Amino acid sequence: MEIWKNPKILIFWLALILIFILLLIAGFYTLYMKSLAKSHQLEIDKKNSELKNQFEISHSIIKSQEDERERIARDMHDGFMGELLRMQFKVEMKQELTASELKELVSKTRRIIHDVSPPMVNESPIDVLIASEADKYAASFPYQLYKNRINLGSNMTADYKINLFRIFQELLQNTFKHSKVSHVKISIYERPGLLLFVYQDCCVLQATLPSTAELGGNGHKNIAFRNQYLKANFKFKRLKDSGLKYLMLLKINS
Repeated sequence: MEIWKNPKILIFWLALILIFILLLIAGFYTLYMKSLAKSHQLEIDKKNSELKNQFEISHSIIKSQEDERERIARDMHDGFMGELLRMQFKVEMKQELTASELKELVSKTRRIIHDVSPPMVNESPIDVLIASEADKYAASFPYQLYKNRINLGSNMTADYKINLFRIFQELLQNTFKHSKVSHVKISIYERPGLLLFVYQDCCVLQATLPSTAELGGNGHKNIAFRNQYLKANFKFKRLKDSGLKYLMLLKINS
């Protein structure tokens, strides 16, 4: 014990202990700063990812709007304007216009208007809106509509209905453009406060399934944006022999 009575040795050990404590503090401080920097970088990456997603969604919306304008212009030119020009020619040639010709013009005009804005959204149940749109593609592929009752979505607002209707339009157009299908299955089930919507295109051949690029295209992004707006849970599921399935669970007023 005589060694600890030596002041030099005591000072040495106290200095050694102090250096160890300082190194320990420096180590903890370094780890803390690295953790803080990593957390800050993750936050920056998250914000950059959100900005990128917002940019992609905005680009998708603009592209979808331009595609819709082009489609409406094409419908107006091929349908409405074609009928008007033909009628103008008959009038100039002093030929009589028939009631069937006028009825055909009215029918084409109504169809264009309905495509832009579905009529009576507030009054129409969502299953009726879905069926009326599916009827337009019935010549290309038949569809089966399953529902647990009639007049579905009576508690849904017009805003919810129109967004669900637009999602359904995107799904139908994707099927029409990218898939060779035998038929389409549509399921709508309503429970208190919830609406389950399922869309499935049943492909003739597995090779005709939409590619990964198509699933991430403008139509898919537009669907994702509308689901985000509706605060709905959704997913796309690729089925091995039955094309593509889309599932959405939407909270509605009970």
